[in-house]
Amino acid sequence: MRCSLKRFVLVLALLYLVPHTCGQEDNHLTCGRRKVKTQYYIHHGVNARAGHWPWHATIYHQNKYACGGSIIDESTILTASHCVYLESGVISKTRVSVHVGRINLKESSEHTQTFDVRDIIVHPGFSKDSIIKDIALIKLSSNITMTKYVQPVCLWTMDSKLDTIVGRNGTIVGFGSNEHNVVSDQLKQALIGVMDPLTCIATDRDVFGTHLTTDIFCGKGQTGVSACNGDSGGGMFFETNGKWYVRGLVSFSPERGNTTLCDPLKPTAYTDVAKYLNWIKQYIDQRVLTYDSDVLDIDYEEKLRLFNFKTCGVKVSQVDNYNTSWTLPWVGYVTSQHENKHRCVVTLISDWYAVGSADCFENNGVE
Repeated sequence: MRCSLKRFVLVLALLYLVPHTCGQEDNHLTCGRRKVKTQYYIHHGVNARAGHWPWHATIYHQNKYACGGSIIDESTILTASHCVYLESGVISKTRVSVHVGRINLKESSEHTQTFDVRDIIVHPGFSKDSIIKDIALIKLSSNITMTKYVQPVCLWTMDSKLDTIVGRNGTIVGFGSNEHNVVSDQLKQALIGVMDPLTCIATDRDVFGTHLTTDIFCGKGQTGVSACNGDSGGGMFFETNGKWYVRGLVSFSPERGNTTLCDPLKPTAYTDVAKYLNWIKQYIDQRVLTYDSDVLDIDYEEKLRLFNFKTCGVKVSQVDNYNTSWTLPWVGYVTSQHENKHRCVVTLISDWYAVGSADCFENNGVE
């Protein structure tokens, strides 16, 4: 489903809802904890692994993928208002279903759960003629069964000031349009930096200058990396003290030329969930609210684990008829696609990374 407002497109996304296992401890329900051990990969638009984002949900309209969402308790999905809104008003709950535990749109797995909808709660300030208050809740007809692959994310209960996240990176996930302008079959994840409002407005005054409010913030990834059509309603997540929190909801982005597609070179607007905590609290299980820390200590950069201490630094012996020699398997060479010769030596430090001198690379490391 695609909706556009003059010069910008609402970034609709049907993301599969990933349920969360809620364990009761001290009258609290666990949230924001991964139960599956996975490595952290940062790449633009890399495939997400099963259990890596267990709170992600996908929303369907009459069995057709529409948007993304996030599990916030055993029966509640957080999403964008425009994901559950038609020209005639709020969509009928009988036309909506939600999936959790899904990482592929075409292939279900034993982790996938499907739910009918009991109620749709759109923020009273939202209307089809505006993009303010773009936040909604979907109440499921039955409780999610929490597993290692289905868990709730924590709501942002820390400082709601925007400057606490400006300049930092959050992670978005979704099935939105890829480089071929089609909805991705595979769940993707990408790192997005939060921008200050004035910088965002300067990128497109016609769109952001007239639509950016204090309840919306902007985010932008590396060149060509962004949320797009089909990612709407999905969350922007930050980790602090080992827990994941949802701070933003994909809302809208400028249009690309004369199309209704997103412009991946421009920022995307996110509904600031922290500004709506009091509204959300009316409709959810209070035990998921966490106030563990007054100190905001976010690990904004998801990092690939660079070193495997079980294997790093181990030499490999080679034996021939005359002697035994030792090789250095971590030594490599950088070559150019345009030159048939070695440019310099590098040292392999993991399965993904090597280090070398800066003058070894042209174009400031882009090559």
